[in-house]
Amino acid sequence: MRTDNLKKSISENSFLLSLPRILIVDSDRSFVSELSDYMVENGFVVDMATSIQQAFEIGADRFYDIVIVNTHVVGVSGIHLINSINEEMGVIKIAIIDDHSQETAKIAALEAGANDCLSKPVNCRELILRIRHQKKLNVAADTSDAPPFVAVTTKQEIYSPTQKKLNLSGNEFQLMVLFMNNSNEVITRDFISAEIYSTQWTYEDRRIDNLVANLRKVIEPVGEPPIYIKTVRNKGYVFVGGAEISAT
Repeated sequence: MRTDNLKKSISENSFLLSLPRILIVDSDRSFVSELSDYMVENGFVVDMATSIQQAFEIGADRFYDIVIVNTHVVGVSGIHLINSINEEMGVIKIAIIDDHSQETAKIAALEAGANDCLSKPVNCRELILRIRHQKKLNVAADTSDAPPFVAVTTKQEIYSPTQKKLNLSGNEFQLMVLFMNNSNEVITRDFISAEIYSTQWTYEDRRIDNLVANLRKVIEPVGEPPIYIKTVRNKGYVFVGGAEISAT
């Protein structure tokens, strides 16, 4: 599914004027129609699908800012759709569960990458407020205009966008330089393992994930979702921060 990266400035009064495009996926036609009408009345552009297959067909040549999907859709689970949308695309993914008691479905949706989860009956005004909140988080996480990280290779030093020297281990330094040399490109665990450990990566090998987790603790905001190092499900990682590398 092709999706649009949300990189537009936002204010409290301009959100609904930006005409974000939504895809609503639910087998309950009555719910889809009612929710669609409400969202259109509030300035959204809405497409509807009653199955995951139809959602993929509709999304093949369109861009969406927001995807609202029921976790229990006839045919393929809505979790599959949530899981298929890569983090770095910036799409707001809202999962809908049919009953508030379906805690397992809620956890599965969040683990698959959903930004939020609501249970039926859905309060439409609350839904819009939650979408607004998620869009603000996306815009706040945009690093395209932020100062870069700076690496001084001869000293094995890296400085944050606020010019703070990062306290990194040897492997963390190597990984950060690897990310900075491949900024905005997906790099696989195989590539990282070969470059840092000179070994072939296997599914049982947790060293890469643990190393990334430790690096995130140093460079990411405390208590917030990752801004600079994004996970690309089933592929690897992508570094989206600015980068400057020099010998001195």
